[in-house]
Amino acid sequence: MVGYTPQTECAVLDEPVPNSPGRWHFTGDFWTKDELDEVVNTWNSHKIRPRSTDDTASGRPVIMYSFPELHSAEDRLKHIAMEVNLCMQECTPKGQFPCDKTVFELCCLLMAENGWDDPEDPFAAADLYILLRDEIRRQ
Repeated sequence: MVGYTPQTECAVLDEPVPNSPGRWHFTGDFWTKDELDEVVNTWNSHKIRPRSTDDTASGRPVIMYSFPELHSAEDRLKHIAMEVNLCMQECTPKGQFPCDKTVFELCCLLMAENGWDDPEDPFAAADLYILLRDEIRRQ
């Protein structure tokens, strides 16, 4: 059985995948935030049952992940500084525009006016940023 969601272009195959330890295989890079949140909620709301051999941990995945010491496991999480986390959040685009909408429109107008192309790599993006910054400061 193949499930396909047109707006996300993701397929879920409910059949064995060669060289795969699991039964489910997800393909596609177009997950929306709502879909990812739904997967997280579904995963964290289920409960892993204990085995009769009692050699594996059981319980809610989020608790098992957050508190490994409850299951006599070693905490292998690498904690990062709050400043790094805040910086990552500030540097991640939150919407359609990478900056203020007015600044974005002004930059598009300046690029068209001066015949500058969209950057194709990070170095070209840095060069374009410097050109746009200097042009905006002159006006």
